[in-house]
Amino acid sequence: GFSEGAKAVVGGSRLGDKGYFVTPTVLVNTNEKMKVVQEEIFGPVVTAIPFKDPEDLVNQANDSVYGLAAGIWTRDIKKAHRLASQLRAGTVWVNCYNIFDAALPFGGYKQSGWGREMGHAALEMYTEVKAVCTALVSFQIPARPFLCGRARSRWVLCGSKLLTAKCARIETKGQ
Repeated sequence: GFSEGAKAVVGGSRLGDKGYFVTPTVLVNTNEKMKVVQEEIFGPVVTAIPFKDPEDLVNQANDSVYGLAAGIWTRDIKKAHRLASQLRAGTVWVNCYNIFDAALPFGGYKQSGWGREMGHAALEMYTEVKAVCTALVSFQIPARPFLCGRARSRWVLCGSKLLTAKCARIETKGQ
């Protein structure tokens, strides 16, 4: 961000002599086209961009190939919920940041990840869905039943009567 004109009002320096750690940093003089705004920075860095119209803010925030998380600070909870619904981010924190709960799904939109970790949504990765249909009426299979539907379908039409069936969704552990 510094090479593109951003200025640090707090922090902005390297922390320690090993790794790629920085002190908590707040950057100003930033805009939505800067690399520091467009990319996901996994560190304690905030870019502050002034705005007048919340619609412009939403468009700027969504104008990225990433969408892991977003933070909103406001006194107006209605405004926060309206903005949160419009942001293309997997997690939106309101008046807090980086809060995790094992019951909540976590994952991003766009190039910020596929699927979800944690929560009920994470269990989908470990399930296979199966549909089981059972006839509820007694019937006799005619001498020449025929298959209908797709070639792999196992639906049977007996004569000219459709069978009444009860279907259930069963989830089982993956292989």
